[in-house]
Amino acid sequence: MSIGENIKQTRKIVGLTQKQLGEKLGMSGAAISNFEASNNIRFETLSKIAGALGVSAVSLLDPDSLENEQIINQRIFGHAGLDNLLQLSDADRKALHDQQWDKLDAFGQTKVIEYTEDISDRYKK
Repeated sequence: MSIGENIKQTRKIVGLTQKQLGEKLGMSGAAISNFEASNNIRFETLSKIAGALGVSAVSLLDPDSLENEQIINQRIFGHAGLDNLLQLSDADRKALHDQQWDKLDAFGQTKVIEYTEDISDRYKK
């Protein structure tokens, strides 16, 4: 499956239309349609789309990862997205974070640190 097909599949599982996903991202539904038809998307854009869908960008690159993540999210949150993440206690969010962190190799952990540094000013407590 292509990256665009993974975006489309995940969007449908989460229960969003192209227009709704576009609105979450400040884009048009037509832009989402273009991304879903493409296999060439900047990682920054892919990360934003993944965040709006409640999955990791890696899961949109790797179909097996996507399927596993959706199963895990379904069991934890009752649906494929992470909308209920904010309803978890700090301890439960930390445990979920640690569980995901442990799945990453050193390169992936470095990327998480870089991404966290990039967004830390925007989402400060």
